[in-house]
Amino acid sequence: MHSADPRTGIRRAQTQRINRAVDEALQSSDAEALLALLTLAADEATIPLCDRVFRRATRLARRDRTETAAVIAARNRRVLEIYAHRAPKGWFSAWCDGSSTTDAGGRCAGIGLVLMDAQHEVIAALGEPAGALSPLDAELAALAATVKMAVARGAGYLRVHTDCLALVHLWQGRHDDDSLAGLRETARPLRRLQLRLVPRRFNQVANALARNGVRAPQTGTGYAGHPSEIPPEVGNDRS
Repeated sequence: MHSADPRTGIRRAQTQRINRAVDEALQSSDAEALLALLTLAADEATIPLCDRVFRRATRLARRDRTETAAVIAARNRRVLEIYAHRAPKGWFSAWCDGSSTTDAGGRCAGIGLVLMDAQHEVIAALGEPAGALSPLDAELAALAATVKMAVARGAGYLRVHTDCLALVHLWQGRHDDDSLAGLRETARPLRRLQLRLVPRRFNQVANALARNGVRAPQTGTGYAGHPSEIPPEVGNDRS
């Protein structure tokens, strides 16, 4: 009879430690809780780590249904912070999204964005109407608004996260496209701009803000401010 591989026990113990650190980060807003998690999970890639945050948040929410909204808000915030901490030192991080719908009243679009400074602090969030734009044009408008806001806040290096594959392909593969002329001009003050594709589930806040922007012409409730003050319906899991 072979003895158990000791590495299995080590991996299991590490997994348990990381899970406890995730739970602590979800239940506490302290920066120390996040830093402890990032230290423990230094070898875990960003997407698997954020997936772990989602799973642990689901467990916590099921344990106490009265805390569901708070846990979801903490989950979305921690995901943004994990991505921001893993950006190069000195870089601003942002998330943007565009939403476009068509109904009996015609086409209506909205944009949403969240901006973090180089110290990984959220310094701005925006959800506003964007007129009668197509889905891709709404994504472009969201990116342009993000870059403009980052430049206004003093960013030199900016990494923007989007869940729009077409936008990433356009920016990375057709940088001289005429549709990007305005964006290139807006980004001129930046020393460097990166556009990174992220899974849609990790772009919840910007997506919700964009959808809020679509509704703004009818409700008059667009959003500009800090995510801690975002209306309760923003930041949930509706697609």
